[in-house]
Amino acid sequence: MHPLSFAASIHETGATQIGQVAGDFRLIGLEGALEEADADFSVFHEVEETQAVSIGERGEESDVTFHRSRIRLDIYLDKPQRAYGLPVMFGLRQKLVAEFLGTFALVFAGTGAIVINDVSGGAVTHVGIALTFGLIVLAMIYTIGEVSGAHLNPAVSVAFWLSGRFHGSNLLPYILSQLAGALCASLVLKLLFPAHATLGSTLPAGPAMQSFVLELILTFLLMFVILNVSTGAKEKGITAGIAVGSVIALEAMFAGKICGASMNPARSFAPALTSGNLQHLWIYLTAPVIGAALAIFACRGCQQPGCCPGLETRDENIYETHRTEEDARGSR
Repeated sequence: MHPLSFAASIHETGATQIGQVAGDFRLIGLEGALEEADADFSVFHEVEETQAVSIGERGEESDVTFHRSRIRLDIYLDKPQRAYGLPVMFGLRQKLVAEFLGTFALVFAGTGAIVINDVSGGAVTHVGIALTFGLIVLAMIYTIGEVSGAHLNPAVSVAFWLSGRFHGSNLLPYILSQLAGALCASLVLKLLFPAHATLGSTLPAGPAMQSFVLELILTFLLMFVILNVSTGAKEKGITAGIAVGSVIALEAMFAGKICGASMNPARSFAPALTSGNLQHLWIYLTAPVIGAALAIFACRGCQQPGCCPGLETRDENIYETHRTEEDARGSR
């Protein structure tokens, strides 16, 4: 239970207000909260059209807009810090297209910078390559973040699933879309620069285990940032793209010359497959996933309870959208 208790009331105007219980921030359960709110409503409130939702916490308010979704009022009351809900604004098809295009842009721009740097005699420079990766991720987060979450990375999708923030039924479609987008980008670069030997493949400059450990730690730090900037105040969410893009550019800048600073299985898979440089691909398929998964424990250690509930509670979290109308009616 969150240290604040919240009550809810449904208004005839169509707005749902989640307000802080006045007084001493008592811990109350769902039934107690309903009594405090003096309201009679079901656990699920069906939102038929776009409605404004006002969330109050310690006197601060922010506006959130919902689009045709079922609001789990029990989760609002029990975990107000996660009072977002997943708006059913975009279907799975739109999300997969967004992930395809976003990952295409990432691989085309990032590995394209490597290829162009090679064929132009170093005109882009190592710093320019690092900044290209960071800037394209930043741009894609603000472009498709509201559609799909802008994962752009199978390791990120797996970590979000393990953390309980992403439903497992979408995991494989997301990963396949990311791999397809990355592969299309590498094929385009192959057509444009057929003589290039690596097409921006990530290759260790030293021992394989050195690059494995580096990739694990780099992805751990990246996922730690992602998990933390995607939790909490609205203002933090606004700057999330800057934080994530910056850490990618930073890590590519200082570690790129040694391990390639992939942090992304899709980014490494596509150019390796297209160019035939498969000998070290295992490093970049395994280390980022392990590092991203370990970041969940770090996030739990410094965030409030409930930030990364894990697989055992994913069926109760607010990102659950597959429940049927019969389930909703049965809970009334």
